[in-house]
Amino acid sequence: MATYAIGDIHGCFDELQNLLTKLAFNPKHDNLWFVGDLISRGPNSLGCLRFIRDLGDSAKVVLGNHELRAIVGLSGNGTKEFNSFMGFFNNIPDREELYSWICSLPLVHHDKKLGFTMVHAGLAPNCSLADALNYSEMFSNILADKKLTKEFFAKSNKKKAYQQPDPNNQRDCLYYNVELMTKIRYCNKDGKLLSPKEVRESKLLGENGEPHKGSPYQAWHKHRIWQADEKIVYGHWAVAGLTIGSHHFGLDSGAVYGGKLTAMQLDHPQHPITQVDSHPYIVIPSNA
Repeated sequence: MATYAIGDIHGCFDELQNLLTKLAFNPKHDNLWFVGDLISRGPNSLGCLRFIRDLGDSAKVVLGNHELRAIVGLSGNGTKEFNSFMGFFNNIPDREELYSWICSLPLVHHDKKLGFTMVHAGLAPNCSLADALNYSEMFSNILADKKLTKEFFAKSNKKKAYQQPDPNNQRDCLYYNVELMTKIRYCNKDGKLLSPKEVRESKLLGENGEPHKGSPYQAWHKHRIWQADEKIVYGHWAVAGLTIGSHHFGLDSGAVYGGKLTAMQLDHPQHPITQVDSHPYIVIPSNA
């Protein structure tokens, strides 16, 4: 019996099957953790969704920013952007079933026995595990009701998604933390995210995308004050590639961009890495 965490798939269904074959994965005995972004950009998003959903209890999945985009569109807040990224949801018989399954996924998964926490992008430096799990539960309660889900996103101000909210405003705090846990890369020591626009227009990052020396903005895991037994597995950062530290394990190795699809064994003391090659389905953007 083994437990593997797998990086961002983005519709690379064939690569996922190749990886599971290489792992000799057996759903009767083994477990898979998926860091989110199962869908979008690659050739077979629906195949990935249906396969992973049908794994049942053998699979643990957290919401990625692309699953959130699907929820926003499928709940009735669709935009042209949704259609360009999520057109594969149109005219399929199991659209509502897949929507319900995606809405059942948490923001954060924690396994006390394994000692691992999984989140799509990361956690703010000042966000405790207890706080993260509390936000995850609050959001799951909203996603359990389609009306509440539609209202939540309809009333959320996307322009303020990267502005730290009034701590007394529970809805804004939840929305901010949903955005943070699914999108964080660089932040300051207080957990303030850099928005994509700020990344493009500011002089906080150098030409290579790395923060200037002395910049208040660094990779989220560099600002975090790690607890001795804390281990977080995440994805979302293809440009950074496979990133293995003492406490943080970034598994997005850019499969959809022609990189590799990565699995890490969580229940082995050395956390061995297994990878398979992938096709370059699209060109990697600088903010991936």
